[in-house]
Amino acid sequence: MPKKVLVVEDERNIATLLAKIVESCGVEVEVAHDGLAALTSLRKGKPDLMLLDLIMPIMSGEEVLDEVQSDDDLRDLPIILVTTRSVAQGAAAKYKLLQKPFSPTEVRDAVKQALDL
Repeated sequence: MPKKVLVVEDERNIATLLAKIVESCGVEVEVAHDGLAALTSLRKGKPDLMLLDLIMPIMSGEEVLDEVQSDDDLRDLPIILVTTRSVAQGAAAKYKLLQKPFSPTEVRDAVKQALDL
């Protein structure tokens, strides 16, 4: 069974690009366009990895991280933060950071490393 990755990105063109890059690693990809949709998806079925934008409407990436950290079933979920920020703060500081603008190679390498592919 292929591994599953949840891509959470509010900018649709970036979400589509990320999904295509991640799919090229041979994994299934689901996309959510805001933090609330991401949490709904996570609670339906835990993916093997989540790529999470930090700056989003409705519910920010930091708020999603807080929810994930307080959920025993999700706490160990591998997460790669995708952001324009150069440094993550608070709960975000413990996760791998992929800075925008990113290259397809950077994304593929990060996903492959996180999933041991």
